[in-house]
Amino acid sequence: MRVISSLTMPWTKLYIKKVLNRDGRAGVYLTVNVKNKRLRLGTTVNVLPSDWNAQRQEVRRTEPLYSQLNSALNERVSQVEKAIADVLHGTDGKILRCTHYKSRY
Repeated sequence: MRVISSLTMPWTKLYIKKVLNRDGRAGVYLTVNVKNKRLRLGTTVNVLPSDWNAQRQEVRRTEPLYSQLNSALNERVSQVEKAIADVLHGTDGKILRCTHYKSRY
């Protein structure tokens, strides 16, 4: 990660938890890192570990609902990235902490 103006660039990452539910599925979570502060958000998406592509951060085509699930994940990431951009570029007019991001989304 490159450093710009002594601050690191914001980034997001989708990943699955290692703990499985009763159906053998794992929850997909979104990690957000802004100014070296980390926030983990749930996405309400659950997949079989074999149906998750960690490198591409998406549901594999072996999952029957892969298209809808990937759309939901992409929408969630877009919402969070837009909120980060709004705050960093001042369109909200106020500084928010990670807990504010969590309460908004």
